[in-house]
Amino acid sequence: MKIKKNTVLTIDQYINEALYNNKFGYYMKNNPFGKSGDYITSPLVSNLFGEMIAVWCLSFWKHLGKPKKIVIVELGPGDGTLCKDLLNAFKNFKDFYSCLEIKLLEKSTR
Repeated sequence: MKIKKNTVLTIDQYINEALYNNKFGYYMKNNPFGKSGDYITSPLVSNLFGEMIAVWCLSFWKHLGKPKKIVIVELGPGDGTLCKDLLNAFKNFKDFYSCLEIKLLEKSTR
């Protein structure tokens, strides 16, 4: 593990080691989310969080002139709760939904 060595690490290297090291990384050795975990994230508290973000996305899309393609990227989606809530809200807006592409990037294996 790089953190134990007497070396200089950039902040991104340190975070990567602390969170994603295969043996000792916080997200790699347990599931910290939910009532039985260390913390709960906003999407798990209420679907209103995702609905508010959906409203902002729709507003911003309109501000951009309703482009024919829009890509939403969620970094660290965990169990996908936020994405599910967003999609449920977006389905009510057919024009937006038809030009939507969603990308999820989850680095942890849990």
